[in-house]
Amino acid sequence: MDNKNIAESKGRRKKVVLVEDEQLHAKTLTFAISNKFNCDVFVAGNGHEGYTLICDKLPDVVILDIMMPILNGYSLLEMIKTMEETRNIPVVILTNLDKQHEIKRGTSLGASEYLIKHKRSLQEVLEVIGRYV
Repeated sequence: MDNKNIAESKGRRKKVVLVEDEQLHAKTLTFAISNKFNCDVFVAGNGHEGYTLICDKLPDVVILDIMMPILNGYSLLEMIKTMEETRNIPVVILTNLDKQHEIKRGTSLGASEYLIKHKRSLQEVLEVIGRYV
């Protein structure tokens, strides 16, 4: 049974962890996600906070920036995917890094999706997130 079915079977609200250090972007995404999907969104401003939130909340999906203070998104993704409790949580990378080797690195570390911020509208981002909540 995947995370989506587990959440539905327990009747709990869906949970999203957003790891994003840019405050305005985090606020915009939090508002849009929580309103569109009627779910709880927990925000971390750096990779270390993100790790703590992910382990604590065990969300249905993680939205992850790459370039962040303290612990970058690649390192956090690697940690998520090596832990038994979190390895099956889908991770959507949402970043400005758009080089082919960066995309390949993200997907090879286990990201479910790799979205480039400046190439996607908010609506497109929400459509992708909707696959997991």
